[in-house]
Amino acid sequence: MTFNLGSLFPKKPINEPCLELDDSRWAELEGGYRGSPYDASVALSRLKNANTFVEVTAIYQILWDELHHQGDVGLASYYAVPHMVSAAKSTQIIDYNVLGLVSLIEIQRHKNNPVIPPLLYPAYSMALNELGSLAISI
Repeated sequence: MTFNLGSLFPKKPINEPCLELDDSRWAELEGGYRGSPYDASVALSRLKNANTFVEVTAIYQILWDELHHQGDVGLASYYAVPHMVSAAKSTQIIDYNVLGLVSLIEIQRHKNNPVIPPLLYPAYSMALNELGSLAISI
């Protein structure tokens, strides 16, 4: 007989307006690999403190790999969007990485992916609007 521990101990759904980067719940969120949690807060913290284009590019390589996979995105992807846009805005390092990855997450969320948590939607939507303004500025 086989047991699915996930059904015996279901995860408490996360529905927050934002997750601060020091919130331990990041470790529970799925990124682009279904069934595998990805703690995006580590890379996002590095992104927030990055000072050079080279650093930002290296961090985005990780985020591209972990937040999206073959059309799949997860809650970590959605919660990462406001942080990616905020980092780009504060560092003024704006390139195809932030524009492309955030756009890809937004496109894929309308497909066969988890629904964005309702309390996150206002911050997520504001980040998309800010991304548009950043794109016009470059």
